Amino acid sequence: MNNADPSTALTLRSISKLYDGQAAIASMNLDVATGEFVTLLGPSGCGKSTTLGVIAGFLEPDKGEVSLYGRPLVGQPPFRRDIGVVFQDYAIFPHMTVAQNVGYGLKVRKVPAKEIDARVEEMLAMVRLDGLGHRMPQALSGGQRQRVALARALAFKPKFLLLDEPLSNLDLKLREEMRSEIVRLQREMGIATIFVTHDQSEALVMSDRIAVMQKGKVEQIGSPQNIYREPANRFVAEFIGSMNLIEGRVLESTAQDCVAEIAGGTIRARARRKFEVGERMLIAVRPEKCQVGATSQSPGVNVIAATVARKEYLGGHFEVAFTVPGGSEFLAHMGEAGLNDAAPGTKLTLTFPVDATLALPA
Repeated sequence: MNNADPSTALTLRSISKLYDGQAAIASMNLDVATGEFVTLLGPSGCGKSTTLGVIAGFLEPDKGEVSLYGRPLVGQPPFRRDIGVVFQDYAIFPHMTVAQNVGYGLKVRKVPAKEIDARVEEMLAMVRLDGLGHRMPQALSGGQRQRVALARALAFKPKFLLLDEPLSNLDLKLREEMRSEIVRLQREMGIATIFVTHDQSEALVMSDRIAVMQKGKVEQIGSPQNIYREPANRFVAEFIGSMNLIEGRVLESTAQDCVAEIAGGTIRARARRKFEVGERMLIAVRPEKCQVGATSQSPGVNVIAATVARKEYLGGHFEVAFTVPGGSEFLAHMGEAGLNDAAPGTKLTLTFPVDATLALPA
């Protein structure tokens, strides 16, 4: 009898995988809910693809448990796991037509030919490749080949879907189109999915939750908004989007905020815990949250002097790099209207509203 929670599709418990004594995955825990889209995000070598390989059955963990809707998977070969996989290079068979590629998994499972034909036609319509079943993969664009790989992974109605950086070989415009298509299909089918990428913009746009990984460990897991607005530590803060980090020492602190001394002034910042007086810490501020003012404004709490070092036009706004007291660089976003004519060397002030800052351990 299976007493598994039907709201939980996939469970990883204390998963570890070693290579030459080094942990590619270090005691990882993860739950993916039914119908949820979870992204594993992190730099190369952080353990994302190793985790995917353990789930798919291409790799066996050294320790830990993997279960799909309560069914243990460790020790089961990939073809018995009921998991669809889309690979980075698509892995489409070049000697088969589009229809044969899509129907391959069904043929291996000895599904009757008429059912295969009907299912292939259904899947080609779903990925918007109607009428292209007779073509060979070489006659398709990169985006079309990616759709074929996706249709093949979904054709046998798997209980779970794994996507291993499937957009990395596409140009920017096509990537943007295909990420919308993938989310549409995933929502339509209601299939729980893990998506592996090192592209933070893909993760923010596509995910219900993001697990940020480093050195085989999950540093933080949460909604895209939570990960972006409330990074758990320096690594997450620097990996997700642009982030300014200002070093300081705590002057006073409560559980909600703290005042820190920095080069050139003092800053009051939001805090998630109480810091010790004198403790080294970091103030995190997103460039879009920083306010730029004229040099006539007097420096004070959350106001520091700054000098324009360079600026780049990003369409709709400028990203301006300032030099601040202590010699470090600080990024701020400035609108086209206003101070967009500030040349390098211009002296201005930067203001940080308390609710736009976050105190982090150094």
